[in-house]
Amino acid sequence: MARWRGVAGALLLLTLTGCGPDADVARPAGVPVITQADEDLLARAEQIMLRDCMARRGFRYQVLPEHPVPDYRQFPYVIDDPAWAARNGFGTALKRRLAKLSAASPNKAYFRQLPRERRVKALAAANGAVPEGLSATAPSGITAHRSDEGCTSELERELYGDLRRWFEISTVTRELPQMWRQRVAADPRFRQAQARWARCLRAAGFPYDTPAELHAALAGDRPGPARSEIPAASAEAACAASSGFGATAGELDGRHAAAVRARYRREVEDKARIQYAALPKAREIVRGG
Repeated sequence: MARWRGVAGALLLLTLTGCGPDADVARPAGVPVITQADEDLLARAEQIMLRDCMARRGFRYQVLPEHPVPDYRQFPYVIDDPAWAARNGFGTALKRRLAKLSAASPNKAYFRQLPRERRVKALAAANGAVPEGLSATAPSGITAHRSDEGCTSELERELYGDLRRWFEISTVTRELPQMWRQRVAADPRFRQAQARWARCLRAAGFPYDTPAELHAALAGDRPGPARSEIPAASAEAACAASSGFGATAGELDGRHAAAVRARYRREVEDKARIQYAALPKAREIVRGG
């Protein structure tokens, strides 16, 4: 997930999370590969910088873990990890835990208890008074606007250098995973592989055509580990392997991701270079923070 920062983003989302690095597709020589660990380091540094900036302006912000539910994973096409499925089913309990932690965030609690006037000032401190100064158009055609003032812009300017370029790059690259996953889902090879998976699943006693249908029908509705999900999730993962659906989805994901990134090569490569250049400073900030 690229990190989103709009009006109220820093205090209402309350954790600067990423959509994942771009390291799963081969890069041209000279373009650095940014790993998930690099993304996490940068996000941690951003939170520390946000905390310190907000403190200078008279507000509190608490640095939170990047991955508060370590076993949580997203499977964009099909659950293809049998061991994970055997532990977590569809992951419904993990999603609930993540939502509960988000709702109970100390930053959200702090923001909610502020008097209205202080709350307005806190949002302005984090994001600037009005969403003006920065603008960029995403591949979908939607134009994003944000203030070039406030702590979010201040920390990005300090960490990444050219704030305007960083905002443009972030706005574009944020939408790329959704773009290539839509292409994957529309690919005839994906549909053929999914049909084979569905036949396998029916043979295992689960008459559903897609993972989404399976999850909608059988996801548990009780707190704690969803034991009722485990047989279906295990069948989903087993059929993903035996039908070739998991392998096909992975291959198509890489192929369509490469095509989308090639279309937006300048933004993708500039983002990697800017992030790579920011890593030494981020390490210093995290060590000191």
